[in-house]
Amino acid sequence: MKSSQSDYKKRGMLDMNLCNQLQEASYKELIDTLQSSHADWRTACIHLLSKKYNTHPQFTDVLLQQLVKEKALYTKIEIQTQLSQYGQISKMCQYLGCIGDNQYRAIPLRGSKKKSYPLPRDLIARSLAHMEVQRFQDFFVELPQLSYSQLLEAIDAFGFLCFYHQSLVNKETYEYIKTCILNYWDDDLMLWKLMTCLSAFPMAIDLLQELQTQQKHPTILMEVERSLKLLIN
Repeated sequence: MKSSQSDYKKRGMLDMNLCNQLQEASYKELIDTLQSSHADWRTACIHLLSKKYNTHPQFTDVLLQQLVKEKALYTKIEIQTQLSQYGQISKMCQYLGCIGDNQYRAIPLRGSKKKSYPLPRDLIARSLAHMEVQRFQDFFVELPQLSYSQLLEAIDAFGFLCFYHQSLVNKETYEYIKTCILNYWDDDLMLWKLMTCLSAFPMAIDLLQELQTQQKHPTILMEVERSLKLLIN
C-alpha cells in the first residue's frame, strides 16, 4: 500500500517548505522547536541546526540526545546523516551500542552471502561508516579507548570504511585488526565480525587461509570463506 503525504509527515520526511519557514530561526529557537510533537518539524530543525550551527559546542550532544529518544523513521535518518557529516567523533563513539536494539547480541547461525560489506546495524556505527574518509583518523585513534560493547559496534564501521575506501588499507590498520584477532580469539561474536573486516584487506589472504584450517565454529568459518572468496575473486 502506497504511503500518503500524511504518512510521510508523521514519519518525519524532510520538508523544505518548513526549512524555509525556519530559515531565520536562532539556535535557541531551533532547539525549542526540536521539542515539537510533529516529526517533520523536528526533521527540519535537525537539518537547519546542521547547516547553520554545526560548530556550536553542543551540536553533537543535541543530535545524539535526540536520536536516543526519536521514534520517527525519517527524523532518525536525518540525524544519522548529519552526524556522519558534522558530528564530533569522540562523542559519537560514546553512544556506540547504546541506541536501539538492532545490534547483534550473539553470533548468528548464518552470516551474509552478499558480495558487499554488511551495513552496520548499530545506528551510531552506521553514521560513522558513512563519514568522509578524511575523518577516519579521528575515529581510528578512539578505538583503543572504547569499552568492549562500544568496540563491538565500532568494528563494523571500521571494516565498512576500509572495504569501500581502499586508501585506508595499510600496515597500521591491518596490524590493528590482527591484534584484535589475538585479543578476542575466544570471543565468537567479536571474532566473527573481525573475519568480516579481513575482507577489506588484500594482504589478509594468507592469514585467512591459515584461519580456515584452524577455525571450528561453523558461522565464523563461513565468514572466513566468504572473505577469502571476495579477496581471491
